Amino acid sequence: MEIAKPYLKKSVQPEFNEPVSFLQELASSLGVSGDLQELRENEMLLSLASLVLEVRLDSESPFFKFLEQQPCRVNIDKLEKKHYLLSGTIKDLRLLYQELKEQKVAKALLIFLCNFFPSLFEDLWPKRGLVQPLGIEFSLLPKKEFENLDLSIKLRHAYFLSTFQVAFRDLSYLYELDIKPVILEKMPETYVLTQEESPVKALSEKLFNLLQEFPEDVSSLFYPVVYGVKGFLYQPLIQYMAFLTRFLAEEKHPLREASLELLAELKEIYPEPFGLIPV
Repeated sequence: MEIAKPYLKKSVQPEFNEPVSFLQELASSLGVSGDLQELRENEMLLSLASLVLEVRLDSESPFFKFLEQQPCRVNIDKLEKKHYLLSGTIKDLRLLYQELKEQKVAKALLIFLCNFFPSLFEDLWPKRGLVQPLGIEFSLLPKKEFENLDLSIKLRHAYFLSTFQVAFRDLSYLYELDIKPVILEKMPETYVLTQEESPVKALSEKLFNLLQEFPEDVSSLFYPVVYGVKGFLYQPLIQYMAFLTRFLAEEKHPLREASLELLAELKEIYPEPFGLIPV
């Protein structure tokens, strides 16, 4: 049995708009198959890379109809008339087409994605094919143009990958803020506590050792709230702003110390706006 502290920290970041090689490298580091066919069936991995696209339109009518369907977990901003920015994880872009496949914008999106990233999207191609909708043009947003966007827009489309280790009970704090952590591993032999002072640690060890003497169906009623959970967070920066601000505002929040560590890393990369978060 191990008693550990929670952490939130920066992970290796995917290259801008280059998901395939990153996902294969990540698969290798996690000991799972990097075969492209198996890769696109792995929803966990597909949640850890994203694309930032721009779409230009001859007419905004089909895009308004597309927006009426409220595409789930995909971020959209209007840059100027008939010119929009759209971003999401590979998983969410796949779901977008599957949910809205009758929409012209969704069809144009899949045609573009299959042309540029066939290994991640070609299994979605319909048997009868697709005809390119007229007046809808998708493209990859160049990194230089992305860096020149207004901060308010960039915050919604710049994704950041971090790793976490928390107690099972503390996952609820993330879900409350509409953050869906990617669970990599449950660690029933590791108990994640916010305090490691000697009295707390000694008492915890005695308690957990006692619980382990009970039948599993009995002891499991007591300790799941503190067993360790590892995984990834891959969210736009604006989501990090929301949960770091919330966690740091409470002096005794169980994830406050872990949030301070992550905030220090984010400040180095994005001094604005993370340098403005009060601590």
